[in-house]
Amino acid sequence: MVPKKTICLPFELVGDQESFVFRVEENYRNEAIVPGDLVIVNRNGGTDDGELVLARESGGIKLTRVSGVANRIEPYSESRILGKVVGVIRKFFGVLVSV
Repeated sequence: MVPKKTICLPFELVGDQESFVFRVEENYRNEAIVPGDLVIVNRNGGTDDGELVLARESGGIKLTRVSGVANRIEPYSESRILGKVVGVIRKFFGVLVSV
């Protein structure tokens, strides 16, 4: 992925990890994430069972939860995980708010 824009994120949201934001294009109702939201993704580090991650699949890039044995996403492999979602930025009435 080639960065299109750069924004500063608070240390409290990203820690010391390499991070990026991804604009969501689909509705993830169970996660309360809607089209237009920006998810903050930490690229480094492992994932634990039940965590929300950004993963590459044949149909594009999707949000999904890690499940199964040995921290695997079914049916994804670890090599397809782009990073762990650590926050969401949503625009309300022209103001950016982190949730």
